[in-house]
Amino acid sequence: MASTYLPVHVDRDTIRPCIIDMLRPFTDVESEQQAIEQQSEYGTPFIVLEKGHFTVYNVPGGPLKCDYISRNYITFMARHHSNNPDVWSSLQEQDGLKLYPEPPAVYFIHEKCKDDIIEGWSSCNTALIRYSEKDTRRFAEAARGADGCCNHFFVVYEDGIEQCFDSNNPENSYTLSSFLKFIFLPAVRRDAGAIKRFEEEDWLVEEEQWSKRLPNGEFRLRDADGIEVRDGEAFSLDVICEEDKYIQEFDDYCLSFLEDELMVYSKNDCDPFTCEMIDGILYLKCSDQYLHCSDDNNNHINLSPELPERSDRLQISYDGTDILFSRWDTSEFATFEWDDGSSATIMIDSDWKDNRYARLLRTRLVKI
Repeated sequence: MASTYLPVHVDRDTIRPCIIDMLRPFTDVESEQQAIEQQSEYGTPFIVLEKGHFTVYNVPGGPLKCDYISRNYITFMARHHSNNPDVWSSLQEQDGLKLYPEPPAVYFIHEKCKDDIIEGWSSCNTALIRYSEKDTRRFAEAARGADGCCNHFFVVYEDGIEQCFDSNNPENSYTLSSFLKFIFLPAVRRDAGAIKRFEEEDWLVEEEQWSKRLPNGEFRLRDADGIEVRDGEAFSLDVICEEDKYIQEFDDYCLSFLEDELMVYSKNDCDPFTCEMIDGILYLKCSDQYLHCSDDNNNHINLSPELPERSDRLQISYDGTDILFSRWDTSEFATFEWDDGSSATIMIDSDWKDNRYARLLRTRLVKI
């Protein structure tokens, strides 16, 4: 883990605090040269704080003199993604200093808080303000005036809970779950209206109005252009996983079977699927067998030569043009989890509500 060194001539109180400092405090040294000498035998990334800038050593293109506005982001990358050249090439230069082009989100954290906030790629770009008494209206004013930061929203962290507020209307707020955090924060960065949108969608999910099944016989399988798919007509099911761009090894993914278990694979290994309407109920098929999801088989989706029992049927739903899968007569949707960069395991998940952005299995039908 990259150490951060503070030379004796630099006033600690002038250094803007960061969330990442909660994980590992500064190491005091007499000078920048002493820090360099201490690290000379290791070759791992380290950071030295200076007046007006900080320097990152042992990273691609380094040493890099950087702007303090991006210290949390750059320190996180030095500790966890130091060998990724894309991280360092994405930095921009301003007044001779490197910085991350996206302004940091303002986080208000109680001065007594010692919790470790779990940060990921999309949520590490932050600026920290400590507080002793919670006052969201005062926080909103401070966020609007925070120089170099994202001014239209802010986050308050207290007792393990992260709550996001609209800086221009702090009555609007949204509590972040650990599962939705990484997709919510990029959305609210673009538009504070995401706070209301996520709130409204949460209500629909809780009321189970987000996805409704049509009566038997009325459902029709369609491709992404809305064209109906006939019984026996071959198609592939492409997986939508844009939000996993830092995990993926390939550009495109689809559904395919491995030893009778439905998986996510690179698009080079797509299986052809067909559908069949029987007594008003649409069944998916592959290799002339029926897809089903028995609850006694680890909630995986498998193949069966026999028509599935009602409790094992795979139900198909639409969210816009996205095709979703769930167990018949339940609100348990299919999710996926990466095994590595080239494949992912699929299972019917009772916790899909929290995972609906990060891991909910969304597909698009493409006729072959």
